[in-house]
Amino acid sequence: AFCLRRTNLPLVFQAGYATSATMNPQFSEIGTEFAKYYYSRFDVKQTRPEVLQFYKAQSLLTFEDKQFMGQEPIGKKLLEEFTMGNIQRAVTKVDCQPMMNG
Repeated sequence: AFCLRRTNLPLVFQAGYATSATMNPQFSEIGTEFAKYYYSRFDVKQTRPEVLQFYKAQSLLTFEDKQFMGQEPIGKKLLEEFTMGNIQRAVTKVDCQPMMNG
């Protein structure tokens, strides 16, 4: 699973178990580019809804000890309950893990 937790907005994507035979050796570069893209969309209020494309029915989000599952509940949390405008963020570190068939 990808777990990006260097900001106050954790992002978790469900994935299977990876093996060396099925993992993409460039998972770190892929994860870093994903984090850059995700936060570039999230941090601008007008483009924030675009991040919902990354959440599916089985996607999970935990924020401040509350859990949300699925695109609609996650979207409500990210788009309706977070009322801030544009965000200035500096991602200083991205921790990546390989995904099966990824």
